[in-house]
Amino acid sequence: KHLVQASQGKNNIRVRANSCNSGASASRNRAIHESGAEFILFLDDDVIPCDELLGSYDKALSRRLKVEKEDEVLGLIGMVRFPRSPSMPLLHASVLMSYLTFVFEIASNPLYETPAWGVTANILVKRRSTILFDTEYAKTGGGEDVDFCLRLGSIYPKGKFRTTSSSWALHPFWKGGFLGLSHHFFNWAIGYSALFARFPEHCFRSWPNASEVIALVLCYMSLSLTPAWTCAIGGDRGEVVATGMKLIGAISCILIGDVLVDVTDINAFEHRKHLLGPGERSVFFLMGAHAVANLFVVVLEFGRLWGHTKRGRIGSIGLRFDWHVGRLVRHRQNFRRLELRKFAVFVVIL
Repeated sequence: KHLVQASQGKNNIRVRANSCNSGASASRNRAIHESGAEFILFLDDDVIPCDELLGSYDKALSRRLKVEKEDEVLGLIGMVRFPRSPSMPLLHASVLMSYLTFVFEIASNPLYETPAWGVTANILVKRRSTILFDTEYAKTGGGEDVDFCLRLGSIYPKGKFRTTSSSWALHPFWKGGFLGLSHHFFNWAIGYSALFARFPEHCFRSWPNASEVIALVLCYMSLSLTPAWTCAIGGDRGEVVATGMKLIGAISCILIGDVLVDVTDINAFEHRKHLLGPGERSVFFLMGAHAVANLFVVVLEFGRLWGHTKRGRIGSIGLRFDWHVGRLVRHRQNFRRLELRKFAVFVVIL
């Protein structure tokens, strides 16, 4: 309603509203079909764009087209900033320390001037009517932006995305407490788990992570409890209680071990602390935020695990998606090394 009122009397603005909740992908596809422009800008509904966003994109695109051919410019990936302050809540600090917002703020990192893809929260892409967002992904999003960008890049072999930090939008933190944020990350991972079957060239196998080990423990304990429940029906519940306590202890120790491996990596810990921005924070705050950040990642991994199971792709369990699509040297090797250290700790604990 606000957009309709703001566009009255302006013949260069068209407002479209779906008659029902068609989802993010279907809405973007409608924009691609109706637009006649060479490039199209996508923004998520939960970002606040800066006042000069369009002008900034126009200048950045003009600069690129002066030095590169049209088929070499896939688009521009803008900056999506998350708010920071010395007094930010622990949950918000945990989201930043989890690296789950890394791709949103990738335009601020000089190491990623030409990423293979960008999130649709703030991205300007070359419009091609035959390249649409896949509506098989979740309506709320999760993986469809990666899929779209990689397919667009496949038809322009020399094409590249460029980052532009001057074209920015503010992204408030998602609403909700720990459970609300966990639900968001879990559903997002279910969506992006579809990428594994569609882009197997960007997948690699690694050591079992915390969620996969916990799932194995749950399966094993469930089988162990079957005879115990039979005994419990007859009145002896001691074995059920003992097995349950073992299960709780095992899962708790696995989660603690997952955190300890990351915390003891001083360089990684300092980098995570740097992501919070300026401000003095106690070591207890940082350790707590780090622990919750790891929990968010485990929840995300469970979402991916459930996505594979839900789609009947059991063979994808144990695979990891290379978000850098081979462009970051030694990424896969370093990731495997980290997961091997964690798996060794899990084995010792169990």
